[in-house]
Formats: sequence, C-alpha cells, structure tokens
Amino acid sequence: MLACLEMAYEIEIVECQPSPLASVKRRVAWGDLGRAVPEMLTLVYDVIRAGATTQDGHNVCIYREPDREGVELEAGVQVAGPFPAVGEVLPSNMPSGRAAHVVHFGPYDKLGEAHDALTAVAGGGAGPSWEVYGDWEEDPQRRRTDVYRAAG
Repeated sequence: MLACLEMAYEIEIVECQPSPLASVKRRVAWGDLGRAVPEMLTLVYDVIRAGATTQDGHNVCIYREPDREGVELEAGVQVAGPFPAVGEVLPSNMPSGRAAHVVHFGPYDKLGEAHDALTAVAGGGAGPSWEVYGDWEEDPQRRRTDVYRAAG
C-alpha cells in the first residue's frame, strides 16, 4: 500500500474483475459533467425500472480519452447480467485488470484530488479511470467513492 501523504490518500494496487454494467456513453465537456452524469444515469434507471435488467451494485463513471476539452464518459449502474440494448442504454462491463485504487470520502467536487493522487502513482497512461459511488449520504463528508486508474 502506498501512502500519498500530501492528499491523505492511501493508494493500493488491486486486480479488478469485469462485472456487467448498464450504461450510456457520450463525449462530454469538462464543464458539463455535473449536468451530464445525472442525465445519463436517469436514462439507465429508466431501463432498470422498466425491468430490462436488475441493479446489482452502485453507480459508476468511467473516463476514457481525456483531453483539454472533455472526456469519453460512460455513466452507468452495476447490473446482474447482460441485457438487450435499449436506446442509448447499452450492456457494458467494468474495466478489469491491474489498477491503482483509493477511497475518497467527501464531496464529489473534490474527486479531482483522488484522481491526481492516482496519477502520481499509476501515471496518466492510455487506460481508463473510474469511480464507483457508495450508498448515498446526506452529509457530503461521509460520501464514499472508490476511485481507480488502470495501472498497466
């Protein structure tokens, strides 16, 4: 386990297993993330409520191909298994393989600090980074988010 003392994060290298997702993928500008994520997750939950699949975990955001303008965002929900695509909501999988991992407790607008800590350890390679959001807490300081970055 590696300690990132300046940000008070303990970073570990883990082996992630693939698991099914129901998700929506879009190119999103950085400034639009706060609007896009809830909009995309609403589409996924509409499909879950319609019975096309069953939730089996938490909300997830996967970030690929970031640049100055934005990122390829996949926002979804962990589900019990494969299902047929419904509109923009597609069957997908969580990233798998070696990854740097840190647990972030606090408001979502501070998640960049956790990503910065992981980049310092895992580098900013071509692989994805992702967030798995814990159960909802009214108190922002108690919100848990597991943050990962692929670590070749």
